[in-house]
Parts: sequence; structure tokens; C-alpha cells
Amino acid sequence: MTNSDKKFAFTKKEIENLPAQDKRYRCMDPKTQGLFIEVMPSGEKFFRVRGKVGKKDTTTTLGRFPDITKDQARTEAAIHRNKMATGINPNQLKQVHKNENITLEEVYLDYIANRTLSPRSIQNYKQNLDCYLEKWKQKPLKSINEEKIKQIHKTVSEGSKAQANQTMRFLNALFNFAKHEYRGLNDTYIFGENPVDIIKHQRMHHKIPRKQTRLHEDELSSWFNTIEQSRIDAVNQHEEFTASVCDTLVMALLTGLRRSEVLELTWDRVDLKRQSFFIDQTKNGLPLQLPTTDYIQNMLSRRWNSRTDSPFVFSAPNEQGRIIEPKKVIAKLQLKSDTSFGFHDLRRTFASTAERLSVGTYTLKRLMNHKEGNDVTEGYVIQTAEELREPAQLIVDKILIQADIKEPKNKIDDQLGDLLNNFSEEAKQKLLLQLSRQLD
Repeated sequence: MTNSDKKFAFTKKEIENLPAQDKRYRCMDPKTQGLFIEVMPSGEKFFRVRGKVGKKDTTTTLGRFPDITKDQARTEAAIHRNKMATGINPNQLKQVHKNENITLEEVYLDYIANRTLSPRSIQNYKQNLDCYLEKWKQKPLKSINEEKIKQIHKTVSEGSKAQANQTMRFLNALFNFAKHEYRGLNDTYIFGENPVDIIKHQRMHHKIPRKQTRLHEDELSSWFNTIEQSRIDAVNQHEEFTASVCDTLVMALLTGLRRSEVLELTWDRVDLKRQSFFIDQTKNGLPLQLPTTDYIQNMLSRRWNSRTDSPFVFSAPNEQGRIIEPKKVIAKLQLKSDTSFGFHDLRRTFASTAERLSVGTYTLKRLMNHKEGNDVTEGYVIQTAEELREPAQLIVDKILIQADIKEPKNKIDDQLGDLLNNFSEEAKQKLLLQLSRQLD
């Protein structure tokens, strides 16, 4: 009789003496219907029971020997076969039990594994979990009821109302995910109700005024001078990180792009020859091709000529090869320039300048990659990078003029007019002839 055919009344000694083989094998217990022990090539031994659920053969694991004894295995086998006889699959019960007791942190890990999220979004979610939900993350999700939600909301609100709103949005997303991801018997909902809904029902959500901060016209000159001088100093001192931060800020101001869109820009999406670049990883998921205006073209050409091995345009000497968190450098630049700004302030500055120039709404939306709303017409307005070049250059020129970097066109015309007024007719003709020859 081979081990695979072996059948014996289970005893502790007999089970301990079962040898490991190249392939796993089973030994049956004649005293308990369906019970067997399976010996793995590693030598591990598992009690399992086999039966039928309806017409389907079903096997479930009872436990590892010697973690459970032969007597415990016989008792559990009888219980499981009774369940099978009534149409209940023990394996489904195990999964249901696991689903019912899944923790907040486990749901979070499943959520980020099943969603396409930016590194910044994951970082924000992790901050919510570790800083504001530390007390709850190892507890079953189903233990977080409406009262607990209100308690969390109140506690976080005492520190920051905006953060409380964000934490509630985070929890709301996890509960919505859990509703369909973790089911009970017969596919019933375990998380059919979202307790975060109580915040909306009781109107506890904080109304946070939208930020209105931006760089004003009288701040732009000091801002540009500080950024440029800091960049030059950083290059001279071989401080690649600081130099890159300075360039990212200029890029953000003169394109209106979001922080992540600037920091994650790679050279394979930049076409210096055609003076354009491509953003495929955007907040709203829509790809965006934009022109490089004169100032940005010069800056990108300079960076290309001094590029490192990093694939990122705004490289940094770290494992990622790019800027991850520039806030310390920005804080120093704020002090030097006597201005207060962040990436979104620069984006608002770009948008505000465009509005003053009466750049079309659809054009500005495209430049800033704002998602289409319910405006059907907007879906028909398709603008290429070349078609966006003129309005983009118009906005950049206005900002550079306000920063005293570029002379306004009418000022140059006025200066030429004043100069020509002092010329005699003969001198004017001579000048005109010289200009004509140069143009030829």
C-alpha cells in the first residue's frame, strides 16, 4: 500500500511519523467521513475535509498539524460537512469572515493597488491614514460607524477644517470601494451603507473659501530677479536641486501647469525642434500638447545642454532623479523676494493675466488643461499646439513686461518715433536705405 492510498485511524504518533515525499500526498481517516491529512514536500501537514455542496465537490482546509489536534480536526470536519450538506460552501464562509473583519489599512492597500493614482495622491492618502486615522487603521472597517465618523471629523477639524474635509473624502472613497469589493454570502453587501454620508446629511462639511492668492504685478520684478539670481548662484555652487527648483517655478508661472505636471515632465515629451511639449499624466486624465514660448524655449534649451543622466527635465540628485518636495527651497525664495507663493499661486497668476488679456475661455481652459464640464460646444473646439502658440506667447509677454524683463511694444515704437523726430529728412532716407540693405 502506498502512502497516497494509506488509510488509518489518526493518532498523534502516526501523523508525526508520516514522511515528506517529492510530491504531496493524502492519508484518509476512516473514523470521520471526508477527513484527510495532506503531507507537503516541505514536511508540513494540513487537515482538510472533502464533501459536496449541491453537486459540486468541495475541499476546505481545517488547519495545520500540530496547531490543531486530530480530535479538533474530526470535530471541525463534521461541522463543515454539515454545512456543505445544507448548501453552504465553507470556503466562501472563510472569505466572508475575512471580508467582514477587513481593516481600514487593508482596504486602503487594496484601494491603491486597484486604482491608477499619482504618487502625490498616494502620498496624501498615506498622510491621512498615518496622521489622522492612526487610531483606526488597524480596526475593522465595519467598526467605523456614523458616530465614529462624526468623532473623527470633529477631532481633525480642531486642527484643520480643510484637512477634516480631505479626510472625509478619503474615507468616503474607501467605503465606496469596499461596498463592491468585499461581499457576504450570496454576493450580499457587507458595506451597503456609507457612514460618511452622515457628514453631508448633517451639513457638517466645512465651507473653505477658495484661495485668491497670486503674484501681483508689483511683485513680479522682485520675484524674477530673486529666482534668476538664486539659480545662477546654485549653478555656480553645483547645487543641482536648487537650480532645478528655480526653473520649475518659472515654468509653472509661464505655462500655468500644475505642480505634478511640471515636476514629472520628461525629456522624451519635449520637442525642442518643434518648440512644443506633451503632458500625458494630467490630473483630469486628458493628454495635453502645448507650445513652448520664447522664454521657456530658451530655458529648456539651456537645461538640455547641461542635462544629467536623469530622464526628467527638472532633475535632482536623488534616487528618483527628480524634484519630489521643493518646499524648503521655496521658503528661502519667499524670504529673499519678500513674496508669498506656491505652485498654485503661480497657476492663478497665469490665469489672471490671461483673463485681463481677454484670452478666450476655451483657449484658456485648453492651456491650463481644465476638464470639460457640461458645455457641449467645448467638446467641438479642438486646438493644436500651434494654434495655442499665439495666445500663450501673449500671456507670457504680458507677465515678462510686468516683471520689467521685456519692453512693451508700444514703448519701443514711441522711442523710435522720438528718435526719428530729431532726424533730418536726409538722415531718415539714409537710415531707411541702410535698413533695407540689412533686410535684403
